[in-house]
Formats: sequence, C-alpha cells, structure tokens
Amino acid sequence: MKKFLLFVSIVFLISVNSVFAQNWDISTVTEVATNVFGIPQEWLTAQKLIFNVIIPFLALMAVCLGMLKQLRIFPRAQYVEVLLAFLMAFSTLPLKWFVIFVTWSLGAMGVWAYIIFFVLFVFGSLLFGIMRGRGYVGEFNASMAFYKDVNKELDQIRQKRIDLERRGPGTNPDAYVKEMQRLEIAEQKWHERLKAWRDTH
Repeated sequence: MKKFLLFVSIVFLISVNSVFAQNWDISTVTEVATNVFGIPQEWLTAQKLIFNVIIPFLALMAVCLGMLKQLRIFPRAQYVEVLLAFLMAFSTLPLKWFVIFVTWSLGAMGVWAYIIFFVLFVFGSLLFGIMRGRGYVGEFNASMAFYKDVNKELDQIRQKRIDLERRGPGTNPDAYVKEMQRLEIAEQKWHERLKAWRDTH
C-alpha cells in the first residue's frame, strides 16, 4: 500500500510539475486537463489548481480510504481499498460543484476547528486560573483552621498544667506526676503534628 501511495504521489507531482513547467496557454495541456480529467478550464492556474483540484482530491481520497478501512470489506486486500479510494476521489473531479463544496467545507472545518481551539484555550485557561485560585484559597483556609485547632489544644493543655501546678500534688503525689506527664506527652504530640504538617505543606 505504501508503494502504491508513493507511486500515485509521484505521478501526481510529475503531472503538476509538467503543468507548471509549461506555458498555461498551450492548448494541448488545457485540452487534456479539460477533456480527459474533466477539470474546468478556468481552474488551470497555479492557485486554483492547488485549492480546487489537489487539496480536494487528497482530502476525498483520505476520507474514502478511511471509510473503506473502517468497513473492512477487503481485510486482506489493502491495495484494493487504496485503488477504490483513488478511483472514488478521482471520479469527483468532473463534478465542479462537488469539488467546490469539498474545498469550501474543508476551509470551513479548518476555521471552525481553530475557533473551537481558541475558545477552549481561552476559557480553559480562565477556568484553570479560577480553580487554581480557589485551590490556593482552600489551602489557606485549611491552614488557618489547622493552626487555630492546634493553638486551641495547646492553650487548653497549658491551662491545665497551670491549674495543676497551682493546686500542687496535695495528698496524692503519684496522680499529680502522672497527670503532668500525660499533659507533657499530649503537648509534645501536638507539636509533632504541627511540625509534620509544616514539612508537608
């Protein structure tokens, strides 16, 4: 299939080069293009040949080949699919209105694709910025809430230690020591949580 496509491309390029190399006023070239290939005579200029013949032909051949491959009518004969796609695209050249429609539709699809890309890019960037900003705000609020909870717990522990030290050991020194140790361990755990949170944020 690759060799066949290469052959078609070479033949096509040779034909185009021969046309460009010659004078467009030569009657033989215009007669062959008009009578044999069915190309309108007003299209035999460089710009119109490219946009009204070459581009529609290649686009139609690509669409036809893709359609035939999806249908899988000839799964073991790929050359047949390429040949049919070439013939299907080639047979539309005499249909001037259809070729114009193909050219116009390709241009319209290209413009529409770029418009969609532009809209998606602009709105996507704005949406990304908004979501990113909300993420920063959410992280800031979460950080403030975490700091507030940690300070609240540490303040409560400190207050308990102050009250406990104010009351003194009394008649039960063992309970006093255990409670002081429990408060110290709790305060240390909260400091460790705060340090771990700072290391990960």
